[in-house]
Amino acid sequence: MLNIPVIALIAIFSATIVFHVLIVLRLIPYSFIWGGRLKSDRQMYVFEAFSISLNAAFLILMMTLAG
Repeated sequence: MLNIPVIALIAIFSATIVFHVLIVLRLIPYSFIWGGRLKSDRQMYVFEAFSISLNAAFLILMMTLAG
């Protein structure tokens, strides 16, 4: 049986990954994120790749705890 905190974290990490994918797809402008520090597309791709990777790692961790 899953406990509520693990389910909540799975939902949060999943939503965060979707959000960052929308940024990479340019459906959300990257000027709104990272404190406005991003100055180029290349920086955006590096930051977003790092963010998606880190959130995916946490998501996998939570899914292993849930299973």
